Amino acid sequence: MYNLNIERAVLSAIIFDPQIFEELAAKLKAHDFYLPFHQHVFAGMEELAREDKPIDEEFLKSKLSSNGNYDEVALLDILASNPISNTDAYLGEIKARSTKRALATLATTIKKVTIEDDLPTDEVMNMVEKKLYEITQNSTSEDFRESKEITLSMIEEINRLKALGNSKLLGIDTGFHNLNDKTQGFGKGDLVIIAARPAMGKCLGKGTNVLMFDGTLKAVEEVKVGELLMGDDSTPRKVLSLAHGREEMYWVRQNKGIDYRVNKSHILSLKRSRNEGKHKHGDILNIEVSDYIEKSNKFKSNYKGYKAKLDFSKLLFTVDLFKYDLEDSDIKVEYDKVDDYYGFEIDGNKLFLLEDMTVTHNTSLVLNMTQKAIERGEGVAFFSLEMPAEQLMLRLLSTETSIPLQKLRVGDLTDDEWSNLSKASDKMAGRKLFVDDGGLATIHHVRSKLRKLKAKHPEITMAIIDYLQLMSGDSSEGRQQVISEISRGLKQLARELEIPILALSQLNRGVESRDNKRPMLSDLRESGSIEQDADIVMFVYRDDVYREAAEKEREMKAKAEGKEYENKFQNKPEEDTELILGKHRNGPTGTVKLLFQKRFTRFVDAQRDGDVPFEVIYEEDGNMDTRDMGNIELPMI
Repeated sequence: MYNLNIERAVLSAIIFDPQIFEELAAKLKAHDFYLPFHQHVFAGMEELAREDKPIDEEFLKSKLSSNGNYDEVALLDILASNPISNTDAYLGEIKARSTKRALATLATTIKKVTIEDDLPTDEVMNMVEKKLYEITQNSTSEDFRESKEITLSMIEEINRLKALGNSKLLGIDTGFHNLNDKTQGFGKGDLVIIAARPAMGKCLGKGTNVLMFDGTLKAVEEVKVGELLMGDDSTPRKVLSLAHGREEMYWVRQNKGIDYRVNKSHILSLKRSRNEGKHKHGDILNIEVSDYIEKSNKFKSNYKGYKAKLDFSKLLFTVDLFKYDLEDSDIKVEYDKVDDYYGFEIDGNKLFLLEDMTVTHNTSLVLNMTQKAIERGEGVAFFSLEMPAEQLMLRLLSTETSIPLQKLRVGDLTDDEWSNLSKASDKMAGRKLFVDDGGLATIHHVRSKLRKLKAKHPEITMAIIDYLQLMSGDSSEGRQQVISEISRGLKQLARELEIPILALSQLNRGVESRDNKRPMLSDLRESGSIEQDADIVMFVYRDDVYREAAEKEREMKAKAEGKEYENKFQNKPEEDTELILGKHRNGPTGTVKLLFQKRFTRFVDAQRDGDVPFEVIYEEDGNMDTRDMGNIELPMI
């Protein structure tokens, strides 16, 4: 698996014509040569080139001697070799033989770790994938990097930064001028956590029937975009988008209602059954399944599932009242298994009914940080664990065309809009967006797929994961240990591939119980390892969301008591938004000011010294009623 004559011929050609070294050095590495002395010679040539010294016989002798690697006979063998003019074929032979030797070494290693060391299968697979990636990239890792190499590398980086002048952007563009000012862009190898409050409501198990507005029942997996569900106030709820994935599923069992299956992050709407302190009979509590199962028996006895009392005068169908038991129901939550879930985003207050009029929630939280990157011609890998690729593309096309998302969903377009959409589709088809929407991902899955994609498409500059808590792991020691493995693995992968990895993460719902609802690092769900591994942690905060929700709650409470109440919240077309840098390993923390344009569900930079704001568009939906935001939730990021 080597040919010393070919190696000597290439080294001889460099000595006789040093001008070709730079081109060859871009393709060859010292370890590609088989003979150790040949490796020393090529490494010596690299040092001479860095020192801007001639690559000739005398300087090469001096360099090899100073490094303790001089061998007069071996050097004479190189000098005696006939120099070649066409080095490409010889270079290809050296690379091919180097790869075969690396593969043979890997095969020996695999045999050792699988048979002799008896390592776990996943650990072996990860090691093999990593080594194969290194072989593909022709970059074997060293145990230690010497000070000289590191210093030279750093000087080159400082020279690069000097050439940029006063540019605020040294890494990957974040899409926001103000955020670039704070971070200088996302760094290569950064793990960036974008944390948001979990969406209100999630999804149901296959076969669960929901009540349609026309009075029929339909299995959740058969519901389509544009259809109308029965709301808790006897008015329709339009389905805006669909969701499908896999997660831990739980049975919700009611003693006076149907049993139904939900995913772990599903929101239960419960009604308090007794007065106690500040808690009043009839108070509504929205709580995630994962939080509910940790509560005490006393807590669970105080809250029951409840049924909606429909206003039959508003209905378009007749109802057999004896079919429905409208009493509140004790519930019990039991683990089932990991399985498919289905759900949807709906308009209005997000409340809809199951077949027996039990109240539940649904909405979605979407990460869409790819738009500006792919517009710049960069490649983005997007792991969408909750949203199908088609739904993601629909939102990107809405952004590209400024056609309201709802119009695209139902195909209600004018001729001009169709023309605009056609042009945008052609543009989008040529952009470097790669989506994995398989729905179930482990760190091994992400690592393997991203390595292969990066090797095939070097233009990939960013990877996005939506979202971290939906990833699964191998640890049997609890969810926090799983999240720890995932966050550590993502950070290592970001460094290996030299790209930033952006992961959406959830906040604990405890943030809602504080007077100051600005998120903090301690609000990260399963936060310890995430906070430790991340280079940047960002939170989105819109104060108007909480003020509007609090005012609406006061209004609803007054109406329930038969009192008049004037809602004092003033709805503005633009809201001040804070992008809070809770952690920044290599720079300052603080707050970046943005504006949130409700009508377009769009973030823009706050005005800076008369500059025109730089827009990052997420979706436009002219049909969104911004006066009715009944759930407290952060905007899409």
